[in-house]
Amino acid sequence: MLIKGKAAILGNPVDHSLSPTMHKAAYKELDISWDYEKFKIDPRDFAEFVTSQMDYNGFSVTMPLKDAAFEYATSHDDYSLLTKACNTLIHESDGSWSGFNTDVAGFISILSPIIKDAGTACVIGSGATARSAIAALAHLGYKEIAISARRKESTEELSKFFPELNFVYQDISQPIADLVISTVPAGGSDLVKLDSRTSIFFDVIYAPWPTKLAASALNQNCRVFSGLHLLAAQAVEQVTLMTQCDRAKMPRLFEVMYAAGLVQQNKGSI
Repeated sequence: MLIKGKAAILGNPVDHSLSPTMHKAAYKELDISWDYEKFKIDPRDFAEFVTSQMDYNGFSVTMPLKDAAFEYATSHDDYSLLTKACNTLIHESDGSWSGFNTDVAGFISILSPIIKDAGTACVIGSGATARSAIAALAHLGYKEIAISARRKESTEELSKFFPELNFVYQDISQPIADLVISTVPAGGSDLVKLDSRTSIFFDVIYAPWPTKLAASALNQNCRVFSGLHLLAAQAVEQVTLMTQCDRAKMPRLFEVMYAAGLVQQNKGSI
């Protein structure tokens, strides 16, 4: 395990991010001397910025920079190759940057215990985070996935990433499935209405929380998962990759990081 290090989250916007709080909670639990910052970066400046920050061990990457991170990385894990998106960059000893997509592992860890209750699935959105959700669903055995989006062409575009899957287009105003996963930015699902058959709703947003769609899901007694669940689950993978800590510590790190994020979220300071 690396006792000393430095990391940060890159995004736009990024002021609301809980990642510094959660990663620092993990460092405290591991009793290591790491620092974690946040930087607002324009996609056009991404490569120049990362190249200038050679003293960092790694970066967490959020919207809208995941595609840029994929292009910048010189090597990739299987999930980032599948989705063509990276949410994690690791600075290697030779000076290169390796790209990872820990969002997929995060989705899998949250969905695995509940997937038996979801016969059909729909993903709202078609961007980088949507591709991660789709990769997780495919890993969990789904062969057909509904895509709720503004453009019908979205299903054709996603088929290029996942040619083995069958995508069914649904209008973004009313997704129909047992499990609905919203991957659109805050406000992007405000006009969406869930069908009565939906029993599980997963929104990748955690600020503001609840979103209008999450609130309506709670009102119809859905099991609801927030972006905080995903953020903690994927961040555990990031901490493990960056610090090289024992993977046996991951369950405890999830507890610590989720709890720290929840405290900050409840303060209303995000």
